[in-house]
Amino acid sequence: MKMKFPVTILAVCIPFLSVLAQSSAALTGKWKVIGVDDGVYHNYLDNTNTVHEEFAKSYTGKADSALAIAMFTQFAERYNDYFFVFMKDGKFREIQNGKVRNELSTYRVDTLQKLILVDSHQKENQAEGKIRFEFKDQHLQLTLPAPSGEEMIILLDKTN
Repeated sequence: MKMKFPVTILAVCIPFLSVLAQSSAALTGKWKVIGVDDGVYHNYLDNTNTVHEEFAKSYTGKADSALAIAMFTQFAERYNDYFFVFMKDGKFREIQNGKVRNELSTYRVDTLQKLILVDSHQKENQAEGKIRFEFKDQHLQLTLPAPSGEEMIILLDKTN
């Protein structure tokens, strides 16, 4: 009977700690894109591309399939030297090749649904709307709509 109380406390606290770890405080900072996956995974750390087998099969036998895969590869490569910056005051920036792409964006974090809600007043902002997020092995993983209509995953490292 004495063991039940600490186990109950742990059962209540562990989910709370998980939500805390996924909080906006952990999100705050400058994050560098290290990988993009839109069916073709581009790893910026070693500058390699990997076409997922399922993705390649979906284009096999179709006219211009090599061109389509090359287009997805080129799209993923555009995130080279790309940063997402989440500031404490709720402002959000995207920086590409040292140039700020947006000045007017703001964000809120829904920790329960693990969503970043971005509001932008400029078309250049790539990440407007709802972005799913989670922390994996010290990386931030963002999942957002891709131009193809599917989802893409962006993997980031904190640079602070």
